Amino acid sequence: SASAPATATGSAPTLQTYLDAGVSGVTSGNLASINDALATAPVTGSNVDSIAKVQAVVDAYVKILNEANGVTADATPTADPTQIDYASIGAAINTNDAENLALLNDIIKSKSSTDVDTIVEINELARIVNAIQTTASGGTPNPVLTAEDFELLGIPGVTPTGLASGIAAIAARPDDGSGTDTLAELKALVIGLTATVAGFYNGTSGTQTFKTVMVDTGHFYLLVQGPSTLSLYYGRGIADASFSFTSPGIRRFQLQPLALPVVTTLASNVVTKSSISGTLTPLAGSSTPPVNFNGTYDASYETAPALTTIQGSYSGDAALAAIKSLADASAENLKLTVAADGTLSGRSRDCNHTGTMVPHASGGNVYNVTLNYRHGTNCTSGTSLSGHAIAAGTPATGIDVFVANNDFSKVLFYSAAKQP
Repeated sequence: SASAPATATGSAPTLQTYLDAGVSGVTSGNLASINDALATAPVTGSNVDSIAKVQAVVDAYVKILNEANGVTADATPTADPTQIDYASIGAAINTNDAENLALLNDIIKSKSSTDVDTIVEINELARIVNAIQTTASGGTPNPVLTAEDFELLGIPGVTPTGLASGIAAIAARPDDGSGTDTLAELKALVIGLTATVAGFYNGTSGTQTFKTVMVDTGHFYLLVQGPSTLSLYYGRGIADASFSFTSPGIRRFQLQPLALPVVTTLASNVVTKSSISGTLTPLAGSSTPPVNFNGTYDASYETAPALTTIQGSYSGDAALAAIKSLADASAENLKLTVAADGTLSGRSRDCNHTGTMVPHASGGNVYNVTLNYRHGTNCTSGTSLSGHAIAAGTPATGIDVFVANNDFSKVLFYSAAKQP
């Protein structure tokens, strides 16, 4: 497991052990991480045979954990971890190269502290960083880069075609790594074309209306509404140089009336900040007909997202669809409150729900959402969902939320109006 701790003989020091020894900086929150560092093979007895040396290990790991502050502004922008810091905690980052170190620190800045609270997790990020810079310098890393590697860095939805083009783009950058030493540069290389087609697109065809939401991460959401039906197409794709946005695995969730999902392939063409047109074709054997959709660009995508915009209470219908059984699906009124710090609290029927909603780090009027959604008899079933939300108006008069579990086997769509 990438999060498994290191192992060592003997009893692990307790928080009191450190306090009694006069070592500062150890807390109940980072105790396991500090002990994990001490348990690594590179940290031997001679590395920690004085209080000063133990303190150096603690200081180094605290520095790295503080670096992992996610979307929060960096509180220590001039105090990034050094090669010595990583070596002190036993991390095998295997480089003295400034560009490798800069990229590793930039990636860790985008993480939460729980993503780097074991040495194995740090080593895995360092392996990917070194593979990227090896590729940039004209070499071939072993193992080669994978879509899963980019997902771990926060670049999800990389298709086989996108992986090949992304690696080729990295290889074309300067050999010294100066063009691949930030996460933003990597995103531009790997999903840069996808980011250029991101946006909101609204269209109609006969009695059907289409609302398309495309996020710079490759997430694709399409609402198709008819007189008595509502379907959500949900998945990830990638754009190519001709601005074709495609995906082999977009799932159609019929929310009204509830029905089992269908897997489709997406082929679409985008004129940046202008229009989209495409077709979603069910896999062979399905009786569901293809859907042709269209949309005109909605400039509200360019409004900067802010918590002050969406803060407040909402009420609307939430539809939860599941891929295996209609017994796992539900449709109910959900009351949801967005606090000033982005904390979510909600209630439907007799179930309470919790989560977060924060501005998307880059690209458009989108919010990142996590939701622990409780449902079923006595609220005994819980589903961890994540995805995105969009707001109508500034400040918001309503929100649409699109979230799913990790394997897209369950999806929830919530459309709500803001309450006075």
